[in-house]
Amino acid sequence: TGVQTCALPIWRESTPPRPGVAAIDQPEPQNPSRLLRTANMQFICAVAMSTFGGTALVSPILPVIQDALNVETESIGWVVAAFSLPGIIFIPLTGILSDRYGRRAVMTPLLFLYGIAGGLTCLAPNFETLLVLRFLSGIGASSLGSLTIVLVGDMFEKKDRAAALGYRIALGQTASGVLPILAGFIAIFGW
Repeated sequence: TGVQTCALPIWRESTPPRPGVAAIDQPEPQNPSRLLRTANMQFICAVAMSTFGGTALVSPILPVIQDALNVETESIGWVVAAFSLPGIIFIPLTGILSDRYGRRAVMTPLLFLYGIAGGLTCLAPNFETLLVLRFLSGIGASSLGSLTIVLVGDMFEKKDRAAALGYRIALGQTASGVLPILAGFIAIFGW
């Protein structure tokens, strides 16, 4: 009467099975790194890591872009802002769309938009074109980053979900630390 009990068993590796309790009630300890070998987890991590590239790869080469396109110092920050701003509008919108039409139906066009617009930025003949392409690329990237977290919730259960989310976050943060170094090497060869 008013007292709720937890249906989930509390289990510790050192706790011996109780007599009369079926083995199914005692979960087997599993190696969470096995998740990294699944196609779903590899897809989630690849998408998450690539979306971090939108700012991490570009920020270190802003001076190179500034010189190549003759952009004033006060304006060069728009390259990062044009990529980041779409998230304010499109993250909630794509969340609603993915709930209504399915994750794949929303993520596939976003991946193409992010890839094509991002790839075309290196061919931008002027600053205005670069900003438009960065904005389009930002639409895809901002939404993809948040949808990968939703995919973790959709594809994994219980302890696997926690481990998968940890890997997704860790690899994304690793990308944000490693990609600027890669961008520095790219800047050596020029924009």
